[in-house]
Formats: sequence, structure tokens, C-alpha cells
Amino acid sequence: ARLRPYPCARTDDKLELPPSALEELERQGAIERGTLLTFKVSVSAGPAAGRTAAASSSGETHAGVAEFTAEEGTVGVPPRVALCLTKGAGLDTLAAVGQVEVRYFRLPRSMKSRVKFQPRGEGFHAGGMNVVNIDLEHTLQESLRGHT
Repeated sequence: ARLRPYPCARTDDKLELPPSALEELERQGAIERGTLLTFKVSVSAGPAAGRTAAASSSGETHAGVAEFTAEEGTVGVPPRVALCLTKGAGLDTLAAVGQVEVRYFRLPRSMKSRVKFQPRGEGFHAGGMNVVNIDLEHTLQESLRGHT
């Protein structure tokens, strides 16, 4: 769907979509699959954006959805997503975008992965002693919740 973007104050990368988007996702059976709802967001080419298809191709990113409360015809775009769209399309502000194309995008499932982190320096520990008692795993998980 082509929607008019407006800035929203979210700190994650999740969009605010109109209720009609939820209805369309239900009609397509996307909700029943129980998968993460991910959307490809791109700067629309055409008269509203005043751009060519080639120029707008780099102004795209992916995002999740926070809620379906936006006014019909609009999409709430958080700063992280807006930055990807505007910088990728060579624009200065979200207002200069005109319209964005928002499409449901089903990500392929990946095999379970393991990650091992190694400190680059002494960081939270100095000489083997706990300087700060912090649960790094919890901190990392909380930080990653803000990303789709």
C-alpha cells in the first residue's frame, strides 16, 4: 500500500499502520501463521515523490509493526526507519518523502544460531574483579527487542 508517512516518537523500528492493514493481513492469512510481521518500506517513485524508480530503489528498509492505530492512508514512521528511508533516497527529511510503499514481507526461517562475545578490553571487569555487577545477557536481549 502507498501511505503518507508521519514521524512517530517510538524508539524501536516498528511502524504504526492503519486498521485496514490488519484487515488485509488477516484476509491473507498472515496473522494465522504466527510469524513475525515484517514489512518492506520503500520510498515511492512517482509524481508525489518527484523521483525516478532508479533513484528511489536505495531508499528502502524493513520494519516491524507496533500497532494498527494510524489514520487511514498514513503510516507512523519511527526515527530509525525514517533515517534509513531518507538517507538511502538522498532526502533530508521525512516530509520530503511524499509517500512510502509498505508491503508485507515474509522472512525465511533461519536455523538456530549461537553467538559468542568476547570483550575488546577490560570493560565491566578490571583485573578479573567485577567492577559493575550487570547481567550482560539480559541487557543485550532488552536492547535487541527494539529491532525487528
